Amino acid sequence: EASNAVILRYIDRYHFLQTLGVDTIELGSVSPPMIRYLADLAKRHDAHTFRRFPSEKRYALTACFLVEIQKTILDHIMALHDQLLSKKIREATHAFETRYRQVRRQSKRGLATLIQTGKTLLDPDRPAATTLATLLHDIDAAVLREAVAICDERQRLEDRGEIDALRARYSGLRRYLPAFFALPFHGEPGSEAVLTGLDMVRQLDTGTRTTLPAHAPSAFVPSKFRAALHQADGTVDRRTWELGLAVAVRDGLRSGDVF
Repeated sequence: EASNAVILRYIDRYHFLQTLGVDTIELGSVSPPMIRYLADLAKRHDAHTFRRFPSEKRYALTACFLVEIQKTILDHIMALHDQLLSKKIREATHAFETRYRQVRRQSKRGLATLIQTGKTLLDPDRPAATTLATLLHDIDAAVLREAVAICDERQRLEDRGEIDALRARYSGLRRYLPAFFALPFHGEPGSEAVLTGLDMVRQLDTGTRTTLPAHAPSAFVPSKFRAALHQADGTVDRRTWELGLAVAVRDGLRSGDVF
């Protein structure tokens, strides 16, 4: 099952293979199906049997096994990222929809209160010199505050409720995202924004960059995230931007534009 711990375990295995120098193994003259066949053959033998093979066969099988298992581990990491991120998005959507249904019911009463308040304020028979204290007494200030609060929450939920529910799960995803983003991603033409975003988030995670610049690429951020992309001072909200990048990498892996 996809979890932070499982993803990090697979990433550690990938880095272990890197320390063995698997990337330096040159198998360009061997077809991929043959590499897979020899790797499967290697997995069928224990260490004792392996030692009895001639060195050429032993090292050839080992090389094919290491090259193929590195691909397999990377495939597992990508699949686990897809599963965990998709799960968190489903959880966020469910939490948003549950709360929105509650607020929508409550806001009907709140809207009625606000309409009645408006009618009271605009009543042509009310003396122009009516004090605010008198109005609040007639309207019931506590009920009015509650109506304003629930209608305000409904508007916020409609504008950005789903992304706020996902942002609440950001800290959990951050347990593995830095190590995941640090993997050697590449992209097809048209994926430049995602690759630039990956470079930027690596700089932020390593401390070579302290803040997300205003010119950070954001074309990959889903449209439903846009309402929360900028903070009140106009700066880019890193949490929303990074979640958008995680989704873009997932979608790019699915389409083959990112690998």
